[in-house]
Amino acid sequence: MEYRNLGSTDLKVSVVGIGCNNFGRRCSESQTKHVVTTALDNDINFFDTADVYGPRGLSEQFLAATVTDEWNKTVGSWVSSSYAMGETYYFKEEYYAPSLADVPFAMDVSRQIAGFAPCSGDDAYCVKLIYIATVTGEDIRSAMARFLERTIGEPVNVKQVSIIRKREIIAEPDTLIPHRSRSTEETIVVIEDSNGKAHTSRDTQDTRVTYSYETRTASR
Repeated sequence: MEYRNLGSTDLKVSVVGIGCNNFGRRCSESQTKHVVTTALDNDINFFDTADVYGPRGLSEQFLAATVTDEWNKTVGSWVSSSYAMGETYYFKEEYYAPSLADVPFAMDVSRQIAGFAPCSGDDAYCVKLIYIATVTGEDIRSAMARFLERTIGEPVNVKQVSIIRKREIIAEPDTLIPHRSRSTEETIVVIEDSNGKAHTSRDTQDTRVTYSYETRTASR
């Protein structure tokens, strides 16, 4: 994605922007979330909205809710928690895949503060946050089998499905304000053909984000 300065500021915005006038009108909150997250996944950070977009300001509300959710996925779960450097902590979370099922799948999660890394090319050092989540088991295997059968039109012998999410975040040690992050999601599907031969497919999505901030001084 190509970026340019926003006016005379140092803020970098993508040359491709998203008009938000239909958020709250033609787009429901869930549809808005799909549009915004797809844009963010494609390195778009310029969203044009206003308090008159959408009835009763719904455009701004839907956009803010989605961005807040994305922030929480990035560092929100780390804030106000006590983590010891180098220790790994394990949790249970939920994974949603609307194309596979209407209910969430169980997801095993680990978090770790793995050490230090340069913040952004200067002498300051940030902490490195590592997040790994895995979805596997009978529930998602059978859901994938049903999905492939609907898509192809005949039964498919799905032997195994694994979804692995990894996220590395470089953040301020005290505030956990992120400087950059890299996220990958790999979907592995093993299918057995009529001859008993296994075939493995892998689909990987890789997203890298760099955050920039502008400091403003309030005046009266």
